Amino acid sequence: MLSAKISKRKIDFLDKSIVLIPPYPPQAGTDNLRTLQNISAFYHLCPNTLFIGWDWDNHFNLHISSIFSAASDFYFHTHLANDYELSKFCTYKYHMPSGAYQWSRSFLTENIDLIMRHDRISDVFRTL
Repeated sequence: MLSAKISKRKIDFLDKSIVLIPPYPPQAGTDNLRTLQNISAFYHLCPNTLFIGWDWDNHFNLHISSIFSAASDFYFHTHLANDYELSKFCTYKYHMPSGAYQWSRSFLTENIDLIMRHDRISDVFRTL
């Protein structure tokens, strides 16, 4: 049974979409635990949706960043701190250091085929 906050309407809306999660809600929001629970729930309930996690604070909060990376198909971390530890929570080849704090619409549009062509692997500790 879906919770009131995660309705079928919301899941249907996100189906086959790209969701870019900025760093503020999971890292500096007022209710980090609930935010991480919601991100993780949507990730598992929306298998046809691409989740891109953009994390500025992976060097401070390993516990938050590990959940954030596990609920991301592509995880962009800003620092190499905790890189090894975070590589154990999702497929490491989809951990990409951020080259900048912003992506332009043209960059995302030009690379959409590359972004969309991979199947999701969500098993923890699975190797290719």
